[in-house]
Amino acid sequence: MGEHLGSGPGSDKSEAASAAALSGLAVRNDLAGLDFASFSWWCRGLVGFHERFHRALYRRLMADGVWDPAAEPVWAEAERSRPGTVAMLSAAADVRQLPLVVDERAVHDPLLGETRKLLLRFADGRDAETVLIPMGGGPERGGHYTVCVSSQIGCKMGCTFCHTATMGLVRQLAAHEIVGQVLAVQQRTGKRPRNVVFMGMGEPLDNLDAVA
Repeated sequence: MGEHLGSGPGSDKSEAASAAALSGLAVRNDLAGLDFASFSWWCRGLVGFHERFHRALYRRLMADGVWDPAAEPVWAEAERSRPGTVAMLSAAADVRQLPLVVDERAVHDPLLGETRKLLLRFADGRDAETVLIPMGGGPERGGHYTVCVSSQIGCKMGCTFCHTATMGLVRQLAAHEIVGQVLAVQQRTGKRPRNVVFMGMGEPLDNLDAVA
C-alpha cells in the first residue's frame, strides 16, 4: 500500500528479519492468505496460547493488513505470563503484509460516484491493477462499493480485445496477494467494499487454487 507501516524505510522489516534469523524463523509476508483456522494453527505452533489471543491478531490483520502483536492489549497478558512471546511473534512476520500502492487515479461522476484505480506492487516488484467501483452511486446515494481484483500478472488466454493478454502470463497471484488487494484498497481509500469481483488482470479460472 503506498506507505510502509514502519518508523523508517524498511526499518521494521529489517529488524524483524534480524530477530527471526536469530530464532531460526522465516519472516512471513503471506498471512493475509490464511483462513483463521490455519492462522491459529500457525500461531499456536509458534508461541501457543488460546485462540482468543490469535483472534485479536487476525481481526486486525484482516481489517488493515497490519502485523503488530505489541499493539494488541490481549498479548500484554501473554507477555506477562511468558516474557519474549510478543518479540517472537513480531519477528515471525513482516509488519507490512499488503502490496504497495505505486499509482492511483480517480474519476468522479456526479451521478455514479467516484471510481478509483490503484496500481499495486507486490514483494517481487511485479504490478497489478485493482479498481474500487461505486455501485448505485456509492454509499452516499444508498449504494455500495465493489472492488475489482486481479488474479494473475498477465494472461495466457490471448483475447484480442484485452491489453493484459499482450503481456502473456507472467505469473499467478497467490491467495495472500489477492486478499491483499482488497485490504490495500480498503486501507488506502477508507472505503469498505461489499462485493469482490474478478474482472482485473488475468483469468481467475486459470488460477483456481488461489482464487478459491
